[in-house]
Order: sequence, then C-alpha cells, then structure tokens
Amino acid sequence: MKIKDFLTNEYFIVWMLSKDADGAAYWEDYIKRNPADKEAFYQAQFEFNKVHFKKEKLSEVEKQELFSKIINQYVPDQGKSRSFLRKKMLYPVAAGLAILFSIGVYLQLTATDSKKVEPIIGRVGETKEIQLITGEQEYVFKGNTVLKVDGSDIRDKEGGTFQAEEGTTYNTLVVPYGRQSELTLSDGSHLWLNSGSTLRFPTKFSGIHRTIYLEGEIYIDVVEDKKRPFTVETSQFNVDVYGTSFNVNAYGDSFDGKDRVVLVEGSVAVETKEGNRAKLSPNEALLIEGESLSKQNVDVSRYVSWKEGYLSFDQTPMKEVLMELSRYYNLSFSKESNMDSDQTCTGKIYLSTDVSNVLETLSAMVDSSFKIEENNN
Repeated sequence: MKIKDFLTNEYFIVWMLSKDADGAAYWEDYIKRNPADKEAFYQAQFEFNKVHFKKEKLSEVEKQELFSKIINQYVPDQGKSRSFLRKKMLYPVAAGLAILFSIGVYLQLTATDSKKVEPIIGRVGETKEIQLITGEQEYVFKGNTVLKVDGSDIRDKEGGTFQAEEGTTYNTLVVPYGRQSELTLSDGSHLWLNSGSTLRFPTKFSGIHRTIYLEGEIYIDVVEDKKRPFTVETSQFNVDVYGTSFNVNAYGDSFDGKDRVVLVEGSVAVETKEGNRAKLSPNEALLIEGESLSKQNVDVSRYVSWKEGYLSFDQTPMKEVLMELSRYYNLSFSKESNMDSDQTCTGKIYLSTDVSNVLETLSAMVDSSFKIEENNN
C-alpha cells in the first residue's frame, strides 16, 4: 500500500486514534507479511501524528458536516466481525477531528474543492556511482556502499577487496548526489558520508596526528586516542577532537550560507583558517560563515537523522527542505526560487528508495504538489 492507502484505511485510522494492543499486533503482523509497505506505513504515521499542516480553519457547520461524513464512511454497519470498530470509533474520531482535518488532503472528506496549485517538478539528474580512487586505481560501486580499511586493502561488506595506497598516502572516496557511504578507518573510527561529498583518507595513520580531508558532510564516531588527536580538515576550517561523535556540514552552498559542526557527545574545537577558535559541548552547534563563529543549543537529532534514513524538520524553510532532498535524490526542482519565503515544513520524512513516496509525504506537509520527471537532456 501507498501512504494514501494507509491514511484512508479504516483499521489504520482506528488504531492511530486508539493505539489499542489489538491494532498494534495487527499492523505488526501486516508489516512482517508485507515488508515492501514498511516505509509507507511509517511515513503515514508521521503524517498523521507529527506534521503541522497549513490549513484554513473550518467553521462549526463544516466540522459537523465533516464529522457526519467520517461517521458514515468509517463506522461500519452492524456486524460481529467489526463490532469492535463501532465500539471504539465514536469517541476517538471526535477527539481526533483536528488531525483528520489536517490530513483531509488524503481523505478527501471536505465538501469544498482544494485550491488548484501548479505542481513543483523534480527532475531526476544523471545517475552517478560512488568512486574509490587509490592512486592509479579507480573502483566504482553501484548504489550505496559500506567500506572498511583492512591492513593494506579496503574491503566492502560483500567481501570485495580493493588495493589501497600504501602507508600514509591518501585515498579518495567520492559520493555523488543520490548516494551515501559508510567507511571504517584504520584506527576503527566509523563515519557516514552524505550525498554530494568527497573524503580523502590514508590507508594507515602514522605519527602523532590523524587527519582526514572533507568536502561535504559526514557524521563520525572517533576512536579515542589521547596521544594522537583526530582532525577533520575542510577548505574553511578544521575540527580537532580526541574521541567523540559529531556531524560536520561543509558543503559550502548551504541554504543560509553557513557551514556547521554539531556535537553529539565528547568535546571538539573548531578553528578557521585565520585562527579564530571555538570549543563545543554536547548538544551545541557551531555556525561558520567565513571567519564568523556563533554557537547555539540544538536538538542534535535534527542534524544527524540523515544517517538513520530520515530527515527531521522543525519549521524549516521549504527551500532548505528541497535542497536537502535534491542532494539525497539527485533532483533539481522547478519553481523552487518562487516558493513563499515564509513557507516552512515540520515533521519527519523517511528517505524511501522510492522518491515518489517521499514527495507524497512532502505534499501532505505543505500547500504544494510535486511530480517527478526524467531529465532527458
């Protein structure tokens, strides 16, 4: 089923309103039997519970009409097999009307037609693959990949072995838009490389420093070694750390023109090329714009959720949302520059392998519609 199918399914609605154990068991069993529907199922839950929609308020008369339509459509006639639905539906529906109003875009229960909006078209870019460059050797991986430095080689989770540069000579991992990669370094530090990123790393760290070079975004768990500090170096700043978990966004073309370092745990110091320096504590973000540094307290999950397979937004400007989706799915959106500058998005979007599901979720979050077109240029 697609997201729309869940949101118009009476059993799903009853369960979302009542959260009863029988319903939970039913849907758990359903997902086990239909694993392909898992992503749409979770997206439907987020749309139902977590998303704030920009909808005009209904009058009391419209509420009564909508309530009657819900009752007629979702409360079944007499019947033993569905008697529990009649028993549980009346009160939860009344309590959940505000939510149902919001997702009326899917349920189509209102009497008035919604305003016709020209869709924003997402054009799919040319598909490119992840590249691992080791000296004169170049390896290409189809789809996302998980790599590990193992002695003088680099291995993938399928058992493939790739000859790496010897000693401290640097290898290059290029992750294009539409792809992601994981990499375990020789010291055991584990990192996630986001779409549109390039990382240079040695086969083996030597001496008193451990340094990697980044263009783009990574999340990294650094193995502690007090005798050998770890440094992430970018074109604008460096991040120095002994052992910690943090996210570095250094694309250079972010929505607000600022790069970011977000600290999950531990302690890091950030230094610009001109020597300006700042230290971070957990749950802090450092915004970097040229030589300007500014700290703020943040919910770190908003900035690191991408590695868990979803994006989290909290009153995030739509242009920023589309920029993040553009990187992940290698899309270019039409009309992006014409969107209302005040339009924001709140909620969570699971990064489904089917981009249509993601844009269906986004359509429910905002007063816009989207469609995908192949780029034939």
